[in-house]
Amino acid sequence: MKFSATLDAWSNTISRIVLIVFVVLLLFMIAGVVFSEEPLGPMLVLPAILLLIFGAAYLFRPLGYEIADNALNIERAILPPRYQLDQQWHYSTPHLADLGITLRLFAAAAFWGYFGIFYSFRIGIFTGYCTRFDHLVLLEHDNGQKIILSPDDIGGFINALARCGCRASV
Repeated sequence: MKFSATLDAWSNTISRIVLIVFVVLLLFMIAGVVFSEEPLGPMLVLPAILLLIFGAAYLFRPLGYEIADNALNIERAILPPRYQLDQQWHYSTPHLADLGITLRLFAAAAFWGYFGIFYSFRIGIFTGYCTRFDHLVLLEHDNGQKIILSPDDIGGFINALARCGCRASV
């Protein structure tokens, strides 16, 4: 069963602003390279780094979720993660305030969504594959692994998790 994950207004706005700023900066840098008499190598480093960061964030952003064959698949352009679902997984639907102060450890936040590795002072380290903050689902494994997702249809998503043997958190 597939579940969509759309960007919230904040992430959508930030992504568009960053994209516009990135394109404008890139155009200025290219113009500087074209009309400069300096060696091209050093002048191309910054545009290349910006393009790499922008491209990586775009390719790793969560596009949706699929629950099939007792597994959760995170849909994204490259290296989609897969988690085997069983009775060792517990789910809950926390509010953003339930996470407390959250820090990015290796993550993108508000740029094409909120994905990567985060640290919350209340729940510890977790992996986020979110596109919005108003539809959160927290999956916790008995081994301590935590995943936060944001499907558009929380009810259908939780029903699919329950059919795979996942249990509601107490």
